[in-house]
Amino acid sequence: MSKKGMGLVIVAIIFAYGVAFTTTSLPYGKIIFVDDDFTNDPSNHKWNTIQAGIDDAEDGDIIYVFDGNYNESLFINKEIKIIGDGNVVVDGGGEDSTIGVIADNVSIENLKIENGQFGVFVNHNNFTMKNCEVHECENGLFLQSNNALIENCTFYSNIEDSVNVFGENVTFGDCSFHSSTNAVVVGGENISFKNCTVYECDWGIIAEYSSHIEIYNGSFYDIENKSVWIKYSDNVSISYTTFNDTFCGIWLMNVSNSSITFSIFNLNKIGIKLQNSQMNEIRDCNFIGNIGYGIYAENSFNNTIHHNNFIDNGINAYDNGINKWNTSIGNYWYDYSGIDENEDGIGDTPYEIGINNDKKPLMN
Repeated sequence: MSKKGMGLVIVAIIFAYGVAFTTTSLPYGKIIFVDDDFTNDPSNHKWNTIQAGIDDAEDGDIIYVFDGNYNESLFINKEIKIIGDGNVVVDGGGEDSTIGVIADNVSIENLKIENGQFGVFVNHNNFTMKNCEVHECENGLFLQSNNALIENCTFYSNIEDSVNVFGENVTFGDCSFHSSTNAVVVGGENISFKNCTVYECDWGIIAEYSSHIEIYNGSFYDIENKSVWIKYSDNVSISYTTFNDTFCGIWLMNVSNSSITFSIFNLNKIGIKLQNSQMNEIRDCNFIGNIGYGIYAENSFNNTIHHNNFIDNGINAYDNGINKWNTSIGNYWYDYSGIDENEDGIGDTPYEIGINNDKKPLMN
């Protein structure tokens, strides 16, 4: 890489991070360059391995990595940023972690991470990961961290779990998870998945003993088992999400004070299953063409289910507990055969659901 080329990179970093300076030293640190074609030049902070750049760095530095294949495992023990040029492959050689992070305030961007027992292993806080791919690892990302952001990343073809996340205040935004046994395993609080896609996995998102989990504007399809399986948790919010061609879209087991809204369940064996769950709300959802059940409620109580559409399901709904299937308005059932004599849009007779019923079924 020429001096002119490195100068252009420096300018790009300035614009990206909103920093002004007069030399190659930033107010919060210096820029270290890595290229697998370099001859090591310590006085100018130029290295041919990423780990050498990390060893040279101090808290606050930026390591810029030019395109290439880097066959090494990285050990990050400083508060630094690592930025790839666009086609940077880090191959861990199948042992331990391809990238291990044991410092707070670490950021990695634009890396393709592969071939480790863990692709990325993090057990410190304030971790950021953007525009990365993690694949062909035993486990993709193991994140034991508070206040983390994972954005525009793809996790695929990992043997066991693409992601394990344990902590608080973690956000996944615009991420994709596919072709793994488990897409995501969660245990924590205030963990969000926004604009994420999960497909071609045995299991989707599994959360246990968790609170304030959010799934917003997601897409799940071609999942062999459960797309979203929440256990022993509370205050879960799932909205504006589609579930297509899965065994079960959402399975809530011992879950309370949660909501499922504005979502679509299409061509699944079961749209939603409630098991030993209470005080949840399901509303403004569409259940269309599910092979078995639209909703299957087992030993669940005090849930409210209303303003939904049930169309062409094998069995629209089953309920052996005590739940409320309407507020002032109930649900639309495509096979409802009652009449509406006063033409108020609500059927005059209930729609039967196991031992329960919808007392205010919608006519259309």
